[in-house]
Amino acid sequence: MSIKVVYLPGVMGSELMYRPSPRLPGLNVWLNPIAVVGDGLTRLDLAADGIGPGPLAGGMQLVPGGPLYEFYGLLEAALLAQGYNVLSVGYDWRKSMLRVAGDVWAVIKPWLGSDPLYIVAHSMGGVLARFVWGAMEADGQQAQLARMICIGTPHFGSFETFRTWWRQPQLYALLANVAGLGVPWSRNAAIAFIDQVVGSWPAFYELMPFKSVGPLATAYPDVARAIYTSSTYLFGNPTVDQAHLDAGAATQQSLQAFLPFDRMVNINGEGQLTAYTIGEFPELFQAPTYAYTDQGDGSVTLQQAALPGVTQYVVRQVHWLLPSDPTVQGIVKAILSGSSPALGQSAMPALAVRVGT
Repeated sequence: MSIKVVYLPGVMGSELMYRPSPRLPGLNVWLNPIAVVGDGLTRLDLAADGIGPGPLAGGMQLVPGGPLYEFYGLLEAALLAQGYNVLSVGYDWRKSMLRVAGDVWAVIKPWLGSDPLYIVAHSMGGVLARFVWGAMEADGQQAQLARMICIGTPHFGSFETFRTWWRQPQLYALLANVAGLGVPWSRNAAIAFIDQVVGSWPAFYELMPFKSVGPLATAYPDVARAIYTSSTYLFGNPTVDQAHLDAGAATQQSLQAFLPFDRMVNINGEGQLTAYTIGEFPELFQAPTYAYTDQGDGSVTLQQAALPGVTQYVVRQVHWLLPSDPTVQGIVKAILSGSSPALGQSAMPALAVRVGT
């Protein structure tokens, strides 16, 4: 019997579909470029509870499709070619990971049966995997987890989400420009509705640099407290919600209970300038500046990805290309085959094993 591997994509890495009827196929909202150029982004708006469709969504309830093939297809194909039984699970990356983990486990459980489970997860998918293990624990099946491989996972958050509230990531600028082409509004109006949409996503708050634990909270506690205050974003994204900030911090705290470190391994990127704290807090109408390190993949620093007692393999690669990197794929296949070095034995916060040049 072949090894069963669940493959979880990262944030914004799953399709989101609209199904007007259970009998009709899903209509792709994310990621459908035609829909995005129109008013498709508004369909991603969530209600204040972070669950139902928000006021911009027009009552449209979205359901997850599969992982976006252009980002996750190469690693999936590599695993299938090795003979692994792969279940690629898409999920609603907008919603709280605590809620989504139960949905993901409900998909995995009947497929898994009594077999051992191997999880390969990228970015946010690795954090979600830890919550899925919590769902397994609630069912008394936690011992079935054989190995959890986390690729570029922000175990202590990432400044990319904080930068989103300040409209700074390249993807945000691209969405603002593209959305402005497809609607009869000004670019400022397009930015305003994107602010509202991304400000409604609980998962983005959960992926912020962690408030109470981790490298930011330890080295810069004042910064950690400040970024969890909604007034910080008054001249950034004014829709950033204090209730979501508080709920996100609580979710981060609960994550600390879900750490199967003896069965985990991290694979992370370096060599890319990556924000690790705020250089200066903004004055009126000014976006913040950041302190950067090259010990990261452009989205996640090695410190934010490190976990106590978990081996960390390091490759020189940018965050979004990690799943398609041949070196990363080789490490994943070696771990799954059992031919990798001993894992999870380091007494250091993380044992970094650099691979390649």
